[in-house]
Amino acid sequence: MTPRFLFIVSGYPPARCGGMELSCRALATALARWRYAVTVLTLADGPPTDTVENGVRVLRVLEPLAVGPLWGLTYMRQVRRWMRELRDEWDLAVCFHLYLHAAAAVTEARRLGKRCAVRPANFGPGGDRDQLLAHRFGARLLARALEADGFLALSHAGAEELRTAGVPAERLWRLRPFVDMDRFAPAKGDTPPVFVSHGRFVASKNTVALIEAFELLDDASARLRLIGDGPEAGALATRRECSPARDRITIEPWSDAPEVALRGARAFVSASQSEGFSNALLEALACGCPVIASDVSGVRDALDVAGELPDEPIAPGTIGVTAAGYVVAPGDTRMLAAAMSLMIPSSPRVAMARQARSIVEQHFSEDRAREGFLLAARAMIESRPARPWDAQ
Repeated sequence: MTPRFLFIVSGYPPARCGGMELSCRALATALARWRYAVTVLTLADGPPTDTVENGVRVLRVLEPLAVGPLWGLTYMRQVRRWMRELRDEWDLAVCFHLYLHAAAAVTEARRLGKRCAVRPANFGPGGDRDQLLAHRFGARLLARALEADGFLALSHAGAEELRTAGVPAERLWRLRPFVDMDRFAPAKGDTPPVFVSHGRFVASKNTVALIEAFELLDDASARLRLIGDGPEAGALATRRECSPARDRITIEPWSDAPEVALRGARAFVSASQSEGFSNALLEALACGCPVIASDVSGVRDALDVAGELPDEPIAPGTIGVTAAGYVVAPGDTRMLAAAMSLMIPSSPRVAMARQARSIVEQHFSEDRAREGFLLAARAMIESRPARPWDAQ
């Protein structure tokens, strides 16, 4: 039997969405190219629509009431109703984000005698678990969501957090992210000392720390480009205005072509406090752009494929060195600045750029991600246990 999929996600491009939603679209499109039936169920961003986009059926039909707790209640009820209406069109439902719809989907899939998986978005402080627990009845909803038939984690740290929450190893599957290797191709030649960050301006990304670190650099030739949008945009602009380095810092609107900025960067920088697996980081590596990042979920899986970093978290006051970049402790602004200083000479970048591209080619290709997902999906549908994490 060829499996059919129902992807449930809060947002789905072309609306402005974050990395999780972009990952949903990428995986759905990759499966559709190989003639797998994929239906996406998502929030309406206007009048409800039922369209086919790149071979994927997209139902923008969820319209929860925008009044306090009624939003969550009606959201979950609508997810369950649409799962019932579509029951003859899917074998496995996959919830992108361990959130309200995950609890609803697990309940409805069980009632229908079908399978349901969850792909969490973020781990660590402020991640999916914390967000769900912040809701009324959050503990009950989390307990129900954790009964899913399988969990698709993008990183070792994410899988460990799920194990700690009570998910057994036989229900933990590795989902590899991937990137368009043709679109995100390396630039030729050297780059000026420009540091780029591209993504959502939200508290968990801690983008203001990039400004604080940049101010510590003792090099007037360096530049910092912050590209994105989000609720922290105003605070970020205010912080830039009072910075002594403001003439060398730009805050730019969200770009639909981040590869242009990445090709012109000495390094991609991230000060995130929590992550699932950063798409922007992977795009940077594909462009041959070395990475400087805090030691959060997904960073080691992308940068440390050779196992160069110590098993324990990077200690404050130190810098972890990998073939494709540097890793510092979350919140360690001084070491973030030190790592940026190490990247200003062009010589480290040359070798790191080659390794960055090679990592993506070997470990994060579309073919490998698609086949890994299909292996997990078939096993969940057939009630077979997951293989050990490191063997996936």
